Formats: sequence, structure tokens, C-alpha cells
Amino acid sequence: MTKTLTTLLLVAGVLSGCTLAPVYERPAPPVATSFPAAPEGYAAAEVKTGETRRASEIGWREFFRDPRLQAFIATSLENNRDLRTAALRIEEARALYQVQRSDLLPTVNATGGFNRSRTPALQSACSRPRASRSSPSTSRRAAR
Repeated sequence: MTKTLTTLLLVAGVLSGCTLAPVYERPAPPVATSFPAAPEGYAAAEVKTGETRRASEIGWREFFRDPRLQAFIATSLENNRDLRTAALRIEEARALYQVQRSDLLPTVNATGGFNRSRTPALQSACSRPRASRSSPSTSRRAAR
């Protein structure tokens, strides 16, 4: 009984390690392996020294050389409400972050009090006026 159970478990363990799935081979992508050459003037911006830079390394004014297009882009950037809103939201998030960071700093709270009362002679046990004072009560809380 023990031998058959051990053999059965051994066979199950060996077979569980086997796979019948085929080896995956990635198919070739249906696009070109390199980016096609751009038209004259748009391939890369040439610096005065003669070297070329990628489009991501230059500013938009250098990339778009047409003055009318530059004026149109400048006007759209100045009047873009979405861009302004995004910039304001970034400033708001920074301000909220600084407020939340202030919770990391220790806080100090203090309270105090003073009471003074006078008991008339008729109500006093020793038949003379009595004045009583309570010491100031203070409580302090430091650090969070």
C-alpha cells in the first residue's frame, strides 16, 4: 500500500513537470524596422557647427522654421486654457504637499487658567472673610 502510494505520488510529480505546450516564437512585427527618411528640412536640425541633433533635443522654434507657423504656435500656447489650468493644478498640488509636510513637524500647545474667589464672613466657618486662590493650571503638549 505504501509502495503504490509512493510510486503514484512520484509519477504524478514527474508528469506535473512536463508541458505539452509548444515553444513560443514571437512573430515578426508588420512595421518597418527603421523610421523612413523625412523630407528635406525636417530630418534633423543642423546646428551652426554642422552637427545634427534629434528632434527631441531641440526647441519647437528651431524645429518649425516657418514664421507663420511659429506665430500660430506661440499664440496657441499663450491662450491655451488647458495648459494654464494644468500649471495652476501643479502649483496647487505643490502647496498642498507643503501643508501636508508641516504635519511632520512637532507642535506645541499650552493652556492656562486662574481662579480667585472670596467667601463672605457670614458664610465662612471661622467668621472672617476668606480669599482663596487656585494655582494656575497649565498643560503642555509637544511633538506628535
